[in-house]
Amino acid sequence: MVKLKYRCWLAALWLLVACAEPNAGPTPAEVQKLAPILAELHLLEALINELPLSLRDSMRVEWYQNVLSDQQMTLAELDSLSWLMRSEPEWLESTYREVQEELARRSAESGTNN
Repeated sequence: MVKLKYRCWLAALWLLVACAEPNAGPTPAEVQKLAPILAELHLLEALINELPLSLRDSMRVEWYQNVLSDQQMTLAELDSLSWLMRSEPEWLESTYREVQEELARRSAESGTNN
């Protein structure tokens, strides 16, 4: 199931990249700061999916607020930056490449801590 979701994300990303305008320019600094936040939210979603259904929505809201407050960001700012990132496929690809690198780094760190 996870591999299917991963492949769907990659296919969507590939489609967006294929339709992109060449030379979109560098990713804006505001968008670049999304990668660690998105990595944290990705891990959070994996944890939330392990909760009983009756708790998921309430815990999701509370935990998202905690992650965003740790990053000095509001949900409105996250939505705005996400919209900006999605407006340019090259920025989307770059950001998610950074998310994958962050997740790989965290996985390696957790493996060395055991």
